[in-house]
Amino acid sequence: MVGAKRVRRGHYMAYRFISSFITYFWFSLIYSLMSLAFQIEMTRAYGHAGFMVYWMTNWMTMTAVGTVIEIAALMLTLYFPTLLGFWLIFWVISNVSPTYTPMTLTANLYRYRYSFPSYNAYECTKMILFNTHKGHIGWCYGIIAAWIIVMNIILYFCIDLFIKKMSRKAQQAAMRTDEKKG
Repeated sequence: MVGAKRVRRGHYMAYRFISSFITYFWFSLIYSLMSLAFQIEMTRAYGHAGFMVYWMTNWMTMTAVGTVIEIAALMLTLYFPTLLGFWLIFWVISNVSPTYTPMTLTANLYRYRYSFPSYNAYECTKMILFNTHKGHIGWCYGIIAAWIIVMNIILYFCIDLFIKKMSRKAQQAAMRTDEKKG
């Protein structure tokens, strides 16, 4: 009986992280191939490796942004499940709104964009596609990598909390059904 065995905590965590990374890997490949299908020139800055750099930039960005969404989905499911849709809209707007306007034209409020993964991915994409100044590309990739590392550490603890809370809820529900029977 395969279904009767319990999944070990370490195996479950490894499955969650690996499956997320693989999913973002394929989604970013499809997204990058769509750009290639529209014949966007990717060889200006890095030659024929431009597509790979573009793909890996998209993968890192999707991993950073997707991990934040996973954390929010876990925590909001536990405490405020009805707010998940509102949070998702807030997250998309807060990532996209400061990205496409030059900083000189925006209010100081939008300076938070320097620390967000979508802005840094946008800057990297400009460098890849248009061969703009590459002086701060390492800074941009570093910020995206920091988001990935920090959010995956937080996700580990959120998954652990989610498992504990949901198992408590399941035990309480089982006790209630036993009390009703008895």
